[in-house]
Amino acid sequence: MTQTDLLQAASQLPAQELEDFVMQITAIHRQRQACDRLPENTLLETIHQSLLPELQARWDELIRKRDEASLTSAEYDELLELTEQVEDLNVQRMTALSTLAQSRGLDMRSMMRELNLPEPSYA
Repeated sequence: MTQTDLLQAASQLPAQELEDFVMQITAIHRQRQACDRLPENTLLETIHQSLLPELQARWDELIRKRDEASLTSAEYDELLELTEQVEDLNVQRMTALSTLAQSRGLDMRSMMRELNLPEPSYA
């Protein structure tokens, strides 16, 4: 499909669908710009980041206590803070993984296999 074909098809879309299409094209463009700005080694470093060992150990302990229903109120607050850090780190890692996959022309699963990353447990 050529650029002319795409433009012609886009011109026939209803207003809301055209707006959605433009937003999707803009997102693709931004991702490609990000690919061009970030060297691969920076992406790989981000992908392989993990919590500091002491934070991971504390998070694991708080998860265990939560599962046993023995968390104090202060520990619950600490668990929420650590969980937010874990989630932020995972978002950064997945964004870098997506950017790297796109720059190599791969889907996420293929990129994960290439980097020997474990499949998500929910997959």
